[in-house]
Amino acid sequence: IKGLNMKEELLSMGIDIGTTTTLVVFSRITLSTGGNAGAIPETRITQKEIIYRSGIYFTPLISRNLVDMEALKDIISSEYSRSGIDRRDVSTGAVIITGETARKENAARVLKGLAEFAGDFVVSAAGPDLESLYAGRGSGAGELSRHRTGPVANFDIGGGTTNVSVFCDGEPVDAYALDIGGRLIGIDTGGYISHVSERLQPLLEHMDMKIYRGKKAVFGELKEMSERLADIIVRLGTGRKIPEPGAGLFLGHGNKAITPQYLMFSGGVSEYVYGQGPIDSIESTWEFGDIGPLLGYCIGEKTREGGLELIPP
Repeated sequence: IKGLNMKEELLSMGIDIGTTTTLVVFSRITLSTGGNAGAIPETRITQKEIIYRSGIYFTPLISRNLVDMEALKDIISSEYSRSGIDRRDVSTGAVIITGETARKENAARVLKGLAEFAGDFVVSAAGPDLESLYAGRGSGAGELSRHRTGPVANFDIGGGTTNVSVFCDGEPVDAYALDIGGRLIGIDTGGYISHVSERLQPLLEHMDMKIYRGKKAVFGELKEMSERLADIIVRLGTGRKIPEPGAGLFLGHGNKAITPQYLMFSGGVSEYVYGQGPIDSIESTWEFGDIGPLLGYCIGEKTREGGLELIPP
């Protein structure tokens, strides 16, 4: 008796609404259902192909605490038009709100509004641990750990948070997050500080640093802070303890006592971990209106100084 074997193709849309940026992706997913006669059929994804990827949008905000839902709907509608894909052909999809955006005052209302707008989609605010696992799978850290002896850690560094996942033999063994990201300190085009995250205040006080909104940005000060944040990342990557007040940047809970043997970086800031340097002036720092490039550059420098191997995501 031959086993059951059927295939079905689905068109899927994915929308990632992060602290800094929003991205839309359309994918073709092949589902295969198989099994021996008499057994319960098993359905699994056997092929995935990205057929359209949008440009990168800054996540639209009404204020620092409010997401602009109508602007998000406009982005999604415009990407349907640009892709040439008919909304009626999309079978499934997911809208995921991550990072600082998931903590905005109207995040729940935005999720509800997008659920009604997008149709039969999974709509979710990803908590820090789940976001870490998404990034670790997407970067390839999970798959790489199947072929390496020892833990593989992925650091996904975005605008508001760093999400860390550690894998062994393809399975997650740790996931956590910290309030470390490129937009913790904002810089306007005139070279003045436009925003400082309140989460940095204990660290600023400990370092006796005066970085505040409206102050003229001083490159040396921004680099000193970026190096301190980079030191926290490198300590985590080498299994060392995070001293206070840096440990206060953990979101919810800390990390397990697992020392990664391989490090991987993803997220927008990661481009500057692997290259794009040097970042040695205010002008080269404010390209995106924040310290993201400088933070990534400092992380790259500190990992190389420590002789650590950086694996591309």
